[in-house]
Amino acid sequence: MTAALSPELQEILRQHPPSPPADRMWDEAIEQSYSIPVARGGGARETPAERLVRLRDKLKGELVAFHDRLRVEPYKGQELACAEGRRLWLVCVPLTLFPKRDQGFSRLECIVELRSEAVPQGFRVVKTLPEPRAEVVGKVELGAKLEVETSAKLGSRLPLPPVLTLVGDVATEVYGKAQADFTHELRRECVVSEIVEGTGARWRLDDVSHPERVTVEGHQLALIVEASPAALPLHATGLVQAYSDVRWLTSSLGSLWQSLKGRVFEFFRRGAPLEAYGEWRHILPAVGW
Repeated sequence: MTAALSPELQEILRQHPPSPPADRMWDEAIEQSYSIPVARGGGARETPAERLVRLRDKLKGELVAFHDRLRVEPYKGQELACAEGRRLWLVCVPLTLFPKRDQGFSRLECIVELRSEAVPQGFRVVKTLPEPRAEVVGKVELGAKLEVETSAKLGSRLPLPPVLTLVGDVATEVYGKAQADFTHELRRECVVSEIVEGTGARWRLDDVSHPERVTVEGHQLALIVEASPAALPLHATGLVQAYSDVRWLTSSLGSLWQSLKGRVFEFFRRGAPLEAYGEWRHILPAVGW
């Protein structure tokens, strides 16, 4: 029996309709490619279908996912004031990426929405981190154990409704390395970071001119939330999408992808995105106010 979608996820899907599953789009693209004529010329050449199959197989093992837990702690900064009877909380949203396309993803978009079951006016998002144009510190920890099960495992988008089998640790087993204990940090810019209607936040990383693109790393985005005890319980829902640019696709497939039709063409034109959802319940503690 299919579980009912939570109110939070229903709302985020209403505002941001999901993309078709990536594996289904690859299957449709390969099926369409059988009708594309093979280019003439001497020597052995791949057929369009063989080229698409080769690229799809190259990308097996890609993953974009939220972690299974948010890090929530009292806000310790001094620059933000808080209304009487309320408290500021720092809500950190970790992401894990395993791109297998050349140079990683060129664009990453993430949106997180908060919802109170009790008093909707009992909270508001007052700041996003990183702020617009600020740096994101990316961190990849090699040697960790991969914690991806069932529908969230390699190369597949989390199903709807999402089962909370999300990524807990950054890992390298995807790339066939059993142990490699070291940490590497990357830096790049967050081009867009904004509060959405006081109840959520949106981030977009897409500065492709920067030397480090969105590669194998764990991004940590964050919201600062002002809340009163009346807002409890407070829940969070997230959507993350990772894209490649057309130049990567052209270098891999040439002009072949432009011969595809309908939503398959649109899928590739958008950069063959990977997509995942996350849900977190009761994110603020019930005590300590």
